[in-house]
Amino acid sequence: MYNGPAKAGSKHNDIAYAGALAKTWTDPHVPVLGSFTTFVEGYGTIDLDGNAHNKTFNVTPGIHTKLGHDSLGHEHVLMAGVDLPVGNPHQFNATYRVTYVFDF
Repeated sequence: MYNGPAKAGSKHNDIAYAGALAKTWTDPHVPVLGSFTTFVEGYGTIDLDGNAHNKTFNVTPGIHTKLGHDSLGHEHVLMAGVDLPVGNPHQFNATYRVTYVFDF
């Protein structure tokens, strides 16, 4: 539910949902590509009110892997994927995501 002032006819409520499938291909202790995982996620929204009554759905294929540990045992993780809109109209063409995580 959206809070605050809004223009007449704009949405105040929507439902968002997501689901993912993933497969891990390597052991977590493999150097450089430990826990190499491929995934695909689906994410959508449905407007419950307002004039537009939009429905959106995006698919995100991607990877997640451990790049290794430093001398202090800190973990380095790389995640990457691309958000692809499915159906029309869509709000964007594609969004590329790359995330580096330093676990300390």
